[in-house]
Amino acid sequence: CLLSYFTYKKMRNNNYIKFITVIVLLVVINYFFSFWFFRVDLSEDKKYELSSYTKEKLIKLNDYLNIDVFLVGDFPFEIEKLEKSLEEKLQELRVYGGQNLTLNYVDLNEDAELAEEYKKQVFDNGNGIKPAYIDILKDDKREIIEIWPGITLKMGDYSIPVQLLSPSTRDNPYPINQAVTNYFTDHIEENIVVALDKLLKTEKKNIDFLQGHGELSVFDQREIWFYLQKNFIVDTLNIKELKTGIYNKAVD
Repeated sequence: CLLSYFTYKKMRNNNYIKFITVIVLLVVINYFFSFWFFRVDLSEDKKYELSSYTKEKLIKLNDYLNIDVFLVGDFPFEIEKLEKSLEEKLQELRVYGGQNLTLNYVDLNEDAELAEEYKKQVFDNGNGIKPAYIDILKDDKREIIEIWPGITLKMGDYSIPVQLLSPSTRDNPYPINQAVTNYFTDHIEENIVVALDKLLKTEKKNIDFLQGHGELSVFDQREIWFYLQKNFIVDTLNIKELKTGIYNKAVD
């Protein structure tokens, strides 16, 4: 009986040690994973994965890039989806930017007394981020929510605002539907990279799409524009205006 008692006690102690070991390992693993953001892109065309161009730009940053984020707050579910999409993309950017990329989250409504002054600074007389007013239907009641759907890229003494969603007025709000959410999410990287290239003064080759001779409209070309703008400066060239310019030059 005494032997059985000691055997039981030893087994219980071993189980206790194993349990403590598992708990410690889980805590350590959770600690390290808190510093590591990752997301698996299961889409067929990898449209949610950062492009190689973007990754290279971020990896080769030779100066500190600060990103001020203004889409911050306690929002309804529809707007929260936009906030989450932006957050995921920014965290992915931070992975490749490393120590040279810092994210600053700014809730413009956090201080009620200073909110209007902060918004004026961010708006910058129409040269900065512009607000959007979103029409939300909640519990059969209509509610207009003000958001600031943009970020500002800062490097040294230079800064560039990035408007991520079309602005609107309180008198002319618009609802958030799946199409708006998809468009917002699909163009986050494009908008940021265009601004980053301007900030870095990167020279890109130009691609001009002819207009004025029955070609597809810019709206119809929007998908190819999205992908080309990652590596080129994309614009339109009106063939009628071009012909007129050549004619006028020849006459002069």
